[in-house]
Amino acid sequence: MIVGTANSVDAPGIYRSASSVSIAHDKMYVAEEDSMDLTFGQEGYISIFDISDINYPVFIKRMRPGYELPSDFVNAHTSLSTPDQTAVIVSSFVSNHIVKIDPATDEVVKVWNMQNGLDMPHGEFISGRYQ
Repeated sequence: MIVGTANSVDAPGIYRSASSVSIAHDKMYVAEEDSMDLTFGQEGYISIFDISDINYPVFIKRMRPGYELPSDFVNAHTSLSTPDQTAVIVSSFVSNHIVKIDPATDEVVKVWNMQNGLDMPHGEFISGRYQ
């Protein structure tokens, strides 16, 4: 195991079940889905790790609902990076969100939701990338 399990939201490691992983600029973005128990879809996090040394990933931060993510964001499901690695896209089919993260700052720079017509976005695809 290279990345361990976190026992709290602030601890390094994977806190909720990982659903999808993407890589941009020597960083790994993990969509934490929260799907391993009866409380399915009540939380949604995105963990970010520096993987410049692939054998020793370093926890950077965990994006959380109500802080870095929209307050009603739950169940981070799909994570993709653009071919030029200038954006990481993470979606939630449970809370009807797609968020765009800037890998240079690790901040959300755009949010799409139900007000933009989303209804259960699931299985996104970015041309030029493999999932």
